[in-house]
Amino acid sequence: MGYVQYGKGNLGRKIKNCREGTDASVDVLVVNFSCTGNTKPIAEKVGSLGRSLTRSDKQTTTKSGDIVLYSGSNIVVFYGSNSWSYTCIGRIDDLTDWEEALGSGDVMITFRK
Repeated sequence: MGYVQYGKGNLGRKIKNCREGTDASVDVLVVNFSCTGNTKPIAEKVGSLGRSLTRSDKQTTTKSGDIVLYSGSNIVVFYGSNSWSYTCIGRIDDLTDWEEALGSGDVMITFRK
């Protein structure tokens, strides 16, 4: 299990890890996420890793709180739903104020073991 800090209030939440996954085993990963939800009917934040990770994509319908790897080099966090081929990374266990904390613009999200 890992942890994530995000949003304007620097809220912290636990992440339930997926069984499948990537080689993304790092102690701390800070990613700047941008809002793509304002240009599409998909509520998501996308952050570039700046490098590619091993992936095991599967056709998935996401839901709010899901954290996935997209194209091997982007992490996407969802506060809505979308169907695409992703590698599951994890899921936020407490969605209290999730959408509000992510806000309508860019946000920095920190993942920790």
